[in-house]
Amino acid sequence: MAQNNPSLTPPKTSMGTELWYSTKKAPTAKADLIQIFLVQEIPALESAPESVSYSCLESPNEGTAEGVAKAESLKIPVLYSETQHDALKALSDAKTQIYFWVKLPDSTAAVEGKPLTFVFSGTVHLSNNTISNNGVLQDEMTIFRDMTVTEQKGLPSVT
Repeated sequence: MAQNNPSLTPPKTSMGTELWYSTKKAPTAKADLIQIFLVQEIPALESAPESVSYSCLESPNEGTAEGVAKAESLKIPVLYSETQHDALKALSDAKTQIYFWVKLPDSTAAVEGKPLTFVFSGTVHLSNNTISNNGVLQDEMTIFRDMTVTEQKGLPSVT
């Protein structure tokens, strides 16, 4: 029978998750690390590799092995703010390589200030999202991820 494990922390909500970017792989100044505000959701950052099926003469069963992870783009809706839109649109139009950090809420960290943070890079395409009656204006930021998502604890140290 399952028992309670007091060493596990209770589940946390996504409230307080932050999306940051920089044009530098290792930003050192506060001005180089910029938060994207008004993010509505962040999709799964990567999917499992596709499976490759195989069979052999000695077995009536088919097996699977890990295949290749397909290239994916991420669509992130962001509430419209003119200043932020202009900054992201300039990077989009210039097809600038951008580094991203998705920092989980501080309340999830075992060590204060060092929550799990996902890191990846890519280029972006920024466009308006659907405009609907009584809706909120949004941009849609599509990130063409070009590297494997890695994990670290907290954001890069900047001064």
